[in-house]
Amino acid sequence: MAACCPSDSWPRAADDGYKAKGQMSTIGDLPVYISGKPGPRAIIAFQEVFGLSTNLKRICDILAEAGFYVVFVDSFRGDTLPEDGAFSKMTFTTPRAGPDVPYTGLLLRAIESLMCGYWPACCEGMRISNIRQVFTFMKKYPWEPCIRRDTENVMAWLREKGCTSVGAIGFCWGVWAFLKASSEGVPLKAGVGPHPSIHVENSVFSGSEMAMISKVQMPVLLLPAGNDLPTYKPGGKVATALEEKGGSCHLYSEMRHGYAARGDLTLPAVKRDFEDCMKRMIEHFNKHL
Repeated sequence: MAACCPSDSWPRAADDGYKAKGQMSTIGDLPVYISGKPGPRAIIAFQEVFGLSTNLKRICDILAEAGFYVVFVDSFRGDTLPEDGAFSKMTFTTPRAGPDVPYTGLLLRAIESLMCGYWPACCEGMRISNIRQVFTFMKKYPWEPCIRRDTENVMAWLREKGCTSVGAIGFCWGVWAFLKASSEGVPLKAGVGPHPSIHVENSVFSGSEMAMISKVQMPVLLLPAGNDLPTYKPGGKVATALEEKGGSCHLYSEMRHGYAARGDLTLPAVKRDFEDCMKRMIEHFNKHL
């Protein structure tokens, strides 16, 4: 498993020609995409490793049309994962990978020290340096001080705009970001997480995913794909823990990780599940914001 996305995930999204309805702006030095009109209900959108795509702008615009003031935050400040998204090359796996197993940092360092950063030539497609590249990228953006500062600044900015009920949506890495924010006391009211990669808390930052989840203070809707970790699916440990906090979980078993942020909407099955995902998302926010 890679630091964030499982193998066979959707690659970086191509520009499909969508005409965004919002606009780029800044909050301090933080680049943001803003869609909708200020009002009492707002949503902070947390990115994924490939930054702001046309699909993500589309999602922000759909939420804005549903009556929410949406602010997409670019905490990477234009930086993105330099890989082409071929996560099939990042296939280091273990059956024990998952919640509360911070296996990756220590184990990968040990393997890298023995293999000088590479598998044998016969396993060139499983180059450890691909995984290391993802870890190196993510470690540049920890909760303290980076993500905390940006999140708190956006929350303050939204309060100035008259927003009194703020939720969050995230994709892949972004689900970890808003759950971490809630666990650290940021007063978010609800969250939605398509194709989550919450295990970043373990694998990248050597924390405890379940300890973080135990501190989350809002109802969260998880929308995992078929190749996401079992713990994020109905009956899984993380999904169950969030359901006990008023959340819920719906599995898109035919989808691959990244379907909402990067999926090809010209494919009927992807379009179908994307539209259902948006419907469930809006229903969740209407109920809790």
